[in-house]
Amino acid sequence: MKKILTVFCAFFICLMLFLATVAFPFCACAETSELIDESTGIRVSGNFTVDARLNTAIITDGVKYRQAKIALNEISDKFLLYKVGLETPLTGLETFTIFLPLTNGIDPEDCEIYRITNTTATKLIASRYETYVSFNGNDFGTFAVTYSKITVNEGERGLDSLEIAFICIGSVLGAVLIGFAVFFIIKSKKH
Repeated sequence: MKKILTVFCAFFICLMLFLATVAFPFCACAETSELIDESTGIRVSGNFTVDARLNTAIITDGVKYRQAKIALNEISDKFLLYKVGLETPLTGLETFTIFLPLTNGIDPEDCEIYRITNTTATKLIASRYETYVSFNGNDFGTFAVTYSKITVNEGERGLDSLEIAFICIGSVLGAVLIGFAVFFIIKSKKH
């Protein structure tokens, strides 16, 4: 009986080692996490290996930008273009959420999200928040955020040219009036 118990324990230990190293290699290292690229503000939330690193960029020129311009030609001429990827390969068929930041003044309700593949744009379903948009996916790539206008908050708006002209004219007239007042005060003291 003691021999059977020893063989059974040895078999059980071997089975556990096999399952831990061969059958389920990703269970111990995949965890829910949020990856953030501080330089671009892009975030990705999902189940990634501990060593996963984002590879992102905001694209403003080059081949990818020209392809996006062609793909979005009849949709919008105003867009932000992002490249989102991982430096480490995916472990399987994970789904994740990508969060793309919005530039100041872009109204989230005015935005649409598109996946850009070569010169083709595919519209994605997105959630909109005050400073970013997000969408779910299972593949990385190039994404465009289209918009029609940038609005400026009343507290942040600059002066327009008419306001600047009135300020300049008012300043000159004020200086002339002060000059006349000083002139007449000096002239009246002499008499």
